[in-house]
Amino acid sequence: MAEDYYETLDVSKDASKEEIKKAYRKLAMKHHPDINKNPDAEEKFKEISEAYAVLSDDKKREQYDMFGEAGISGYSTEDIFRGVNFDDIFGDLGLGNIFENFFNFGFSNGRGSFFNRGFSNRSERARRGADIRYDLKISLKDAAFGVNKEINVRKYGICPECNGRRSKAGSSPEKCPRCDGRGQIQNVRRTAFGQFMNITTCPDCGGEGVVIKDPCPRCGGTGRTIQEKRMKVKIPPGVEDGSRLRIVGEGEYGDIPGDLYVVMIYIKEDDLFRRDGDDILCDLPVSFGQLVLGDEVEVPTLNGREAEMKIPPGTQTHTTFLLKGRGIPHLHGYGRGDQKVKVKVTIPKKLNERQKELVKEFDSIGQNKKKGVFGKIFG
Repeated sequence: MAEDYYETLDVSKDASKEEIKKAYRKLAMKHHPDINKNPDAEEKFKEISEAYAVLSDDKKREQYDMFGEAGISGYSTEDIFRGVNFDDIFGDLGLGNIFENFFNFGFSNGRGSFFNRGFSNRSERARRGADIRYDLKISLKDAAFGVNKEINVRKYGICPECNGRRSKAGSSPEKCPRCDGRGQIQNVRRTAFGQFMNITTCPDCGGEGVVIKDPCPRCGGTGRTIQEKRMKVKIPPGVEDGSRLRIVGEGEYGDIPGDLYVVMIYIKEDDLFRRDGDDILCDLPVSFGQLVLGDEVEVPTLNGREAEMKIPPGTQTHTTFLLKGRGIPHLHGYGRGDQKVKVKVTIPKKLNERQKELVKEFDSIGQNKKKGVFGKIFG
């Protein structure tokens, strides 16, 4: 596939259908191998024709705009060019037959497909199994330091009875009589500009070229059954909600197995810690005296050990202190985040008589109760 369909046709991403058509017509006239004898012309003509076939179709264009090449990777060459009307583009020049014959020749003369995608039937193409997703719930500490988990995955696997052949024991798939094993039906349509070959998927075999007369009773002729597999998954340090771990080949069965995506979508809440990116937040309850006089305190950390932290005299409640490098490891880099500790004064709900006397005494020393705060300000 070309780098970018819009760049191939030299149009903007918001170009109208008419602008795309004009751009293709201009480039096609320049690079058609019957007109341009440059050895690179044929390959260029393939690229611009594929770009036009996708961008001139609303559905294919929308998928391409959203997902790029992946949005149309499931289309065969037949699907890509279905609905493209070359008569409409070149008929007024009397060249419709030249362009159609070139495409017909490329599709049917035995040289192979006009495009690299190929027009081989499904039985000759590798069928890729579907990707599957597994949501894993882990703790904040597991997310921070990594963990090995065992998971059970239910997925389609190869049928143990027919080993993926789909036929009952003692029988084999048979060549489709309707398409003679090609997987495609060819119809030739004659127009004023020449003949046009229309190639469609065989409706009897679904493009596989074979039919199953005696399907396997275990899988019903699909070649696969639902199975459960237990496997170990290594979660790296630093994952967060939405992090995806790809395990190649552990998806559903196919000629090429799909992949398994383990998604850390649910990270359990922690009693002490909260996460903010790669930083860890926690609250530390302290007394009024510790804030007023200052103190050295021990702070819990994610790894289970405690770190020493100094509170200076006169610290206000809700002040946040920073413990460098005590947070979450950076998933795609070196180093770690920090731990942010917010000190919060605890107010006792019950005091004995002596405590009450001391609080009253402290509250009264150096204060003018009648004037209060405003009295101090305004004298």
